[in-house]
Amino acid sequence: MSNILRKSLGKITFLIVCIIVTIISLKFFRHQIDRQQADINPPNMLRSIDELETSTFKNIFFIESSGIKSNASDTGELTTRQACSIESAALMNSDCNICVIFVSRMELKLSEPILALVKYKNIKFYRLDLSDFSKHTIAENWVTSGKLFNTSFLMNNVSNFLRLLLLWKYSGTYFDLDVISQVSLESIRVKNFVCAETKHSDIPNVINNAIFHLESSDVAHKFTENLLTEFMNNYKGNIWGKNGPFLVTKVARSMCEFPEKTIEKSFNCSDITVLPQQNCYEIGYENKDYAVLFSIDIKIIRKTLERLKPSYFVHYFHHLTKEIPLKVDSNAAFIAIAKEFCPNVLNASTINF
Repeated sequence: MSNILRKSLGKITFLIVCIIVTIISLKFFRHQIDRQQADINPPNMLRSIDELETSTFKNIFFIESSGIKSNASDTGELTTRQACSIESAALMNSDCNICVIFVSRMELKLSEPILALVKYKNIKFYRLDLSDFSKHTIAENWVTSGKLFNTSFLMNNVSNFLRLLLLWKYSGTYFDLDVISQVSLESIRVKNFVCAETKHSDIPNVINNAIFHLESSDVAHKFTENLLTEFMNNYKGNIWGKNGPFLVTKVARSMCEFPEKTIEKSFNCSDITVLPQQNCYEIGYENKDYAVLFSIDIKIIRKTLERLKPSYFVHYFHHLTKEIPLKVDSNAAFIAIAKEFCPNVLNASTINF
């Protein structure tokens, strides 16, 4: 019996050793494959926009356009707050592809905020060359003419233009990098929408271009083609807002009858729903309303968070707020929002947010 037992134990031991060797070998070869793949596609290299998955309308686009500047490097990066906006979109819309597009960049700076975003499988980073992207489109000749670059606000107007061309090509959703998502797009239950904002100058019910959701390809194509045509025919590069909110408002008003009073309820405009301010832009910029997001006054914090409960998005006006300091351990409303909607980015931040 002892010989039989020894033989059995020997066979079992041999089998266990074989299994361990096999596991180690598989891990080794997998590691080698991963290394080879990393050599081909290093994690800091941006994908070409040509690799974008276009078979679905569930693409959410963000554009980082600072690479268009003449002295820009080939390396793109994001601020912590911009990364927060991207994470919120990914977290709230796990069924969507989050497409972060860098204009005229080749690689990505792997900062802590970027590394926090890489954890999401539905976030991808792309590079885009404006001239190449506009080829074989209605905008090719106009881009080639160089008129777009006759502006005092180059990054802003490149972004204004490119978001329209992206949606014209692919449909989908566009968010500015200073828009935080508080709900999923699916929960809004509207196929196509834009958002009204507070009064600008003498024009009531302006449609801000920080948010577009155009799920229906035919509606998206027609609307964005009208917007692109207006953009190219009446481009004024040195007037802030002319090629953004004012342009969208002008085109939308030509498509349907707008209320004269402030929009309180959503309404249909040629198959595009115009959502009221409280759904998208509850926090405005007039009278520096955006400052409430950074206040540490307990009463203001409570009031701000209460105001934002019915809102689908938080627009924090990055160009106006980027110099406002904010500590990660602050009690400000912005940090309370970040804890819920961009926890990875917040946790990756050390001192400032």
